[in-house]
Amino acid sequence: MSESPQKDEPVEKKESVKSLESKFLTRTRTIIAIIIFSSILLLGIPLFISTTTIHRANLPIDEINQLNPASQLQFQIPVYLTGDEGITGFGNQDVYNQQLKTRYPNLNIWSIKLVNEETPENYHVNVKSGAESSYEVSLYDKQIDVVVTKDTKIDEYISSILYDAIFKYELENLESNIHSTIAFPYSSKFNIVFSLLVENGIQTNWEIDQAIEKFKPLLNSFNHIANFSITSQIQYYSKLSKKYQKSETTYKLSETDLPTFVNFENWSLENYDINPTINFLIYFPESNYEGIPLIIENTSTNSFLIPQWGGVAILNKDKPILQDTTTQITSRDLEPIMNIFASQLYQLLGVESLTPKNPQIRIDSLSRLLIVSNIKKSLDNLKSLLKLANTLNEITIPEETKLSVDTSLIEINQAIELVKSGRFKLATVSSSQALIDSERAFFEKKMVQQAYFPNEHKLAVFLPLLGPVGSILLFGILKLISDFKQKRKEKKKQE
Repeated sequence: MSESPQKDEPVEKKESVKSLESKFLTRTRTIIAIIIFSSILLLGIPLFISTTTIHRANLPIDEINQLNPASQLQFQIPVYLTGDEGITGFGNQDVYNQQLKTRYPNLNIWSIKLVNEETPENYHVNVKSGAESSYEVSLYDKQIDVVVTKDTKIDEYISSILYDAIFKYELENLESNIHSTIAFPYSSKFNIVFSLLVENGIQTNWEIDQAIEKFKPLLNSFNHIANFSITSQIQYYSKLSKKYQKSETTYKLSETDLPTFVNFENWSLENYDINPTINFLIYFPESNYEGIPLIIENTSTNSFLIPQWGGVAILNKDKPILQDTTTQITSRDLEPIMNIFASQLYQLLGVESLTPKNPQIRIDSLSRLLIVSNIKKSLDNLKSLLKLANTLNEITIPEETKLSVDTSLIEINQAIELVKSGRFKLATVSSSQALIDSERAFFEKKMVQQAYFPNEHKLAVFLPLLGPVGSILLFGILKLISDFKQKRKEKKKQE
């Protein structure tokens, strides 16, 4: 009987050790679970939120929707009227308003404003008496000389000149929103490339630098519209894709040959700059060495225009050239061709040939048309951005986009105010900047790179991580619950 307690003692010790081990494991498991849960709460969830939350800057929706250029823009063209001694009875503002309304009933943003002072910005109409009614537009300033007879209704006649000739293209464009198929889309920067294409391989020198210097004043007049960079090049062995027809005194190119005149396959005319390139191409045919000109049929300038690309002119020398000497093309040879390119440049930038030849009047009309076009395009870009943001709730809208939108709106409002005060050149600059900012907002790289990040993508990214970790946590929790229930049962038994 005395040996029995000694036999039970090792058993009790083993049970005690097991109990201690069980408590230690349970405590350790609990501590680990607490650490893991704390890490998830303090690190995992914030990290998950920060990596999956899409930042959407607040865009000025109301301000964009409230802008209405059709009601806020108002172009008032200042016209100063003078007349020779004895000519009276003109200068009635109501006549000009009524004549405009009759011709363009849907045009509400443009009008003539008669002023009492002469400035470089104002149009000056000088009325003279004569035997027959006529008018002449100066090539050097904004003066229009009008000749009237004693029976002429002066205000009606002047208004017909202004509306049916001077500003006709501008008014038709504003009312009907006509878009030129010849002109380049608007850009604040253009490259101009003058290319001399020599049909054979004989060395040729051309005084293009002197010719460009004479061309620059024209480009300077467009400074408020766009900036231009100029380069030049010579290419030899520039053969035409088709042979021209030969007659007794000339070589001829028919109009049907013009679409294939430029040999894009063999002539290196590509330009990979991000800004659009205006090409002015001078073709120097081999027939110059024979003293026979190459002529384009049905053209007086021996040139033609390629819409949204550039202009082409053929240079024929007056006298035969010796083939064993270097050919010299002087600035005087280039002068008539550069004048052709100047006229073509107007068309390529959006000024139709129907407008008066006066450069200032042409550029003024282009400026006003660009203001309307740029503001409209800017608002279209901003409204498209709002539509995109409303349609794709998962798209990010970075702060850079909001900044560009705000800047574009500021420039639009500034352009509208400048138009009201008659400062059209500055308004053109502001409207151009508004367009640039609106495009920058719409094509912001941070928004484009993460254009759409749906919930399915989040699941695909995090499931490989959440699956294994989640299963371990789940089994750990189940084990803790099981241990907790087991302890409660043991306590009840002991009680």
